[in-house]
Amino acid sequence: MLFLLEENHQWQVQPSLDEDHEAEMPPRSNIQLKEKQPISSISNVITYRLCPCDIKLMLYDEVLKVESTWHIRTECPELLSELVEWIRGPWEEMFSIELRKAVYEGLE
Repeated sequence: MLFLLEENHQWQVQPSLDEDHEAEMPPRSNIQLKEKQPISSISNVITYRLCPCDIKLMLYDEVLKVESTWHIRTECPELLSELVEWIRGPWEEMFSIELRKAVYEGLE
């Protein structure tokens, strides 16, 4: 399963509370789940020669008959390569064919 998360890098200012009230309030997460898809829904992986930290995952939900796209930007090209490999292994094992990967010059 693939999870698309959004991370908030803003500092969270929390009101000061005494110890009794602090136990009642759960800590707030800086991470929000935006979407999730099974790895089998990936139809294509697009990388960009001039933007080596960007990737676009083309997804197709066969139940709902809906196409969607995840544009992901990593901190460095090495993380992008690791992400593609992390997807490729299980995907190719599942379908017994090579994962479709395209390389474009730059972002559309």
